[in-house]
Amino acid sequence: MDKTTKSSSSKLHISAIRLSLIIFAIFLTLSFFAVLLDYAIFFKGMIPSRHIRPIFAMTKEESYGNWLSSIFFLFLGLSCFLMAVREHLRLKVWRKLDWCLFGALFSFLSFDDGSRVHERLGDTFKEIADWQALGNREGLLVTLAESFPSYYWHIIYMPILGLAGLTFFLLLWKELAFLKPRLILLAAMSCFVFAESLDFVEGLYLSHQSLVDLIGMEKRTITHFLKVLEEFLEMQGISSMACLILWLFTSSVESLQLDFRQPER
Repeated sequence: MDKTTKSSSSKLHISAIRLSLIIFAIFLTLSFFAVLLDYAIFFKGMIPSRHIRPIFAMTKEESYGNWLSSIFFLFLGLSCFLMAVREHLRLKVWRKLDWCLFGALFSFLSFDDGSRVHERLGDTFKEIADWQALGNREGLLVTLAESFPSYYWHIIYMPILGLAGLTFFLLLWKELAFLKPRLILLAAMSCFVFAESLDFVEGLYLSHQSLVDLIGMEKRTITHFLKVLEEFLEMQGISSMACLILWLFTSSVESLQLDFRQPER
């Protein structure tokens, strides 16, 4: 007796703009929730346990906020890989390579954000410079370590991220042909640049003393909430760019069909 296999197919219709807006709304809600948890649990001490409170501190590396930032970076990386798929379908090899490189970069930054790679590299840089200084050996590392006013990891990361950020901006600017998406891109990049600038200022010695004198608040309070603002702006910049790329992909690819085939028996 012959066996016949019935195959069924289903279609899921997704609005490009609606999908991007929904994901952005989710990211924005999670970001505000992280700020709320930081204020209520960590800063105001709603939970008295000193072991639990740091979990919700956006200023700490091992926290809910930092995990959320890593997720945002990973989503941005995956969005870039989706664009690489689009260029593969269009047989544009070099443009596919561009998106793959940015996908790999943002995926690495997701790993970096969760494992403190940048801080460890900065500490290693300072350690090597100190060894050279103790041995009375003058060199570029010693000069940079003595003259650089902020965190040492900026010396390693900022030239790379600056060049990559400019290239990424130009790539997206060329892809986005309309005014509104370009304005969103400008806002997203501004959030990211301002967040990194706050991080640089944070590393300056007594950088907040003028604010302490002006506002009259404790330095701990000012430092904490500037760090929270930095993390929040970084999240908004990352999520906005990721949703822009997702919109770009879904609006430029009319349909994408995946065939799941069962092995023949």
